[in-house]
Amino acid sequence: LAASKALANSGDHGLLNEGKGCWGRCSFTAGDCPSHCGTGQCCRLLDYKLGVPGCELAYQVERGARCGAWAGAPPQGPRNIGLACSGRCNSAFGEDCAYCGGWDGVPDGSGQCCRLVDGERNVPGCELAVISWPDPNGPAAQCGAFSLLSHNKGKGCWGHCSLTAGDCPSYCGTGQCCRLQDYKLGVPGCELAHQVESGARCGAWAGDPPQGPRNVGSACSGRCDSAFGEDCAYCGGWDGVPDGSGQCCRLVDGKRGVPGCELSVTSWPDPDGPAAQCGPFKVSA
Repeated sequence: LAASKALANSGDHGLLNEGKGCWGRCSFTAGDCPSHCGTGQCCRLLDYKLGVPGCELAYQVERGARCGAWAGAPPQGPRNIGLACSGRCNSAFGEDCAYCGGWDGVPDGSGQCCRLVDGERNVPGCELAVISWPDPNGPAAQCGAFSLLSHNKGKGCWGHCSLTAGDCPSYCGTGQCCRLQDYKLGVPGCELAHQVESGARCGAWAGDPPQGPRNVGSACSGRCDSAFGEDCAYCGGWDGVPDGSGQCCRLVDGKRGVPGCELSVTSWPDPDGPAAQCGPFKVSA
């Protein structure tokens, strides 16, 4: 009884007016509406389509605005497939659009807004529009899973991309085909490929080159054309251009006071590793 009184006094009565109209009673606003829906939300099917927070489950609303327990985890994958998207997507045709895949204005990369002609012209992000056009009798610009990158993301790509790392529009769309090794080697277009777990995978791997030492503790003999102690792109830099943050040294070079290897004695990365290793061994000027 005490618990019931406490609940009543708190004003938390759970979900109220489930299934009843709520738009006017909730100030014509979708989402939480404690004054009329209690712990529930007031939502329309349109609010689900628009990705309104609190209406993640409102695809179940049959008509009008109704009180219900509509809040939940945002849906995954493409949305509003085959529906008109011009005016709903601020991005250009082929770019990821939250209305077509995402929630609350944040695209998740699963859906794009395209026209059939964009697929015919091979516009990036619309590569699959020609073969998977949702509604032949529908609007000119429709939502769909049109991106080749989205379709092949995470899939093996080495053979499909002529055994070459980097851009691969024919299979990875706007993305790249990269291996972890390509990140280690500083291949352009694979700046984010440290996330690749195995093999060569399609993904959005292009980005700003990493800063600071790389491949610390890894073998560097044969990877660095410079002498021991000199700056080496494999140990710090990108695309063959060293940034001064990493050097290739042997432990003996530090003991001998070889310039650029001064810190190898006190900060040797891997005592059980190769004789010559990458590391930040140079004393800063």
